[in-house]
Amino acid sequence: GVVGMPVTFFVNRDGVVERRWVGAIPEWRLVAWVDALATGSPLAGETEGQNLDRFLKLDEAPAQ
Repeated sequence: GVVGMPVTFFVNRDGVVERRWVGAIPEWRLVAWVDALATGSPLAGETEGQNLDRFLKLDEAPAQ
C-alpha cells in the first residue's frame, strides 16, 4: 500500500490498518488519530488512500 514517502499507517488494536496517510501529516491529524486509536474510537475525518480490500492484518501478511 505504499505509493510514496513518507507514509504513515494507523493500526488498530486488532492489527488492522485503519488509515494510511501519504506525505507529511499535519500534527493535529496525527494527534487526533493516535488518540482515537488509543481509546478504541473510530477515526474521524478525511481518508487518504483507504482501500480496505487490499489491507491485510499485520499477522496475516503473505510471505515474500
